[in-house]
Amino acid sequence: MSEMPVLVAYASRQGATRGIADRVAEVLRAAGQVVDVRPVATVGDLSGYDAFVVGGAVHLGRWHPEAVAFLRAHLHELVYRPVWLFSNGPAWTGAVPEAPDDGVAAGPLDLAEIAEALRPRDHHAFSGAPLSGGEETGDLDEVEDWARQIARDVAAPSSGF
Repeated sequence: MSEMPVLVAYASRQGATRGIADRVAEVLRAAGQVVDVRPVATVGDLSGYDAFVVGGAVHLGRWHPEAVAFLRAHLHELVYRPVWLFSNGPAWTGAVPEAPDDGVAAGPLDLAEIAEALRPRDHHAFSGAPLSGGEETGDLDEVEDWARQIARDVAAPSSGF
């Protein structure tokens, strides 16, 4: 188990991406992790975290600008830490760029360059998700399954934490 918290940071336009972040945090907490959930715009110092889950809403094929800015601003720190990314939005129902040869899922065009440098452990694309008001527009099982995999990776002795 990680001795320092996992940061789940997100940038949401209408609440659905926040809903995914909240659900991921719930699953990680249920697995025994200490988790902070925060909008990316409120995150400054990353030194108190061992692992990161960062999500961004996708609109017209582009990741939320605050999420992109967060990754760019902290790339030099995140590149040495385990990071998982998720995207959420209707843009994912259409065609997406091809995945790079390393197997990391393709994402919005503005995220591709950052993801190549960052080399996240996974980048999961959700098409709709639970809204903060309780309305469900996506597959909660998919969110929870993905979060359980993160929890297993974080807890694994070989994860390098």
